[in-house]
Amino acid sequence: MKINACEFVGLGHPAEEGKKLAQGLIGRPGFTWDNLEIDVSGLPGALLISAFFHGFLQHVCDVDAASLPRARSVRWCNRFEYQDENVARLMAAFEPAVPGSAAAEPVALFDLDGTLADFDKAMRAQLEQLRSPGEDPKLDELAYEDLPHMRARRRLVKRQPGFWENLEPIERGFELLRCAVDLRFRATILSKGPRKVASAWSEKVAWCRRHVEDCQIVLAEDKGLVYGRLLVDDWPEYIERWMRWRPRGLVVAVAQPWNVGIEQRFPRQVVRYDGTNLETVRERMQAVRATAGD
Repeated sequence: MKINACEFVGLGHPAEEGKKLAQGLIGRPGFTWDNLEIDVSGLPGALLISAFFHGFLQHVCDVDAASLPRARSVRWCNRFEYQDENVARLMAAFEPAVPGSAAAEPVALFDLDGTLADFDKAMRAQLEQLRSPGEDPKLDELAYEDLPHMRARRRLVKRQPGFWENLEPIERGFELLRCAVDLRFRATILSKGPRKVASAWSEKVAWCRRHVEDCQIVLAEDKGLVYGRLLVDDWPEYIERWMRWRPRGLVVAVAQPWNVGIEQRFPRQVVRYDGTNLETVRERMQAVRATAGD
């Protein structure tokens, strides 16, 4: 049986549309996974295909985990190579945790700027060199969104060769990374690629190769499209966007002035790490790890 995925895709998030497809198929009388092909050639881009694929398998996992081995064997026809990296990672993330099979390593996503790499320290140092005599230092942090000349300065700094590659590591973030690896999470770097600073993409990869060489790397313009059971991040907007599509996911918010109180707004999904509560954070991470089996 061959199905055109575009018949199921509306205006919603592609992951939700993938979920709708799975619901529709599983609800059909006499449905079988045998010889099923799903054509996603009409979806405009590998990220959309990956998100659609994730939503599809997530629903199968929620409804009937025993069906995952067969659901993962579905042939996904598209105009891209089937070995697309995003799809391959999602395939690996959905290894079935059912009797007689090996348990999956749940994916732990780690942000870079403000979590593992000290963007703000480097930015402050560069802005200090650009500050005119008598200019209020507070403008560096408080007014850059409102004042055109402050926005221009920050853009100038971000485009300097080596800025991203030479950011200092943040020990607090690496404490969490070591904890995740110790708990057998599949640690993956997830960072937002600046749309207007092309050099940042390659420099972020270079930074990772130097400091976290064993981690896979995902650079994305929308973090909400990327699958994981755990997100370690500092920026509230990205955290909330990711949680919107991961109602069962856990977020560890690395303490920064801009995320104070986020754990109180989302107590079920967010725990804030300030350097003094590693055991509490570890317990929350262990609870997530346990859902993937031993």
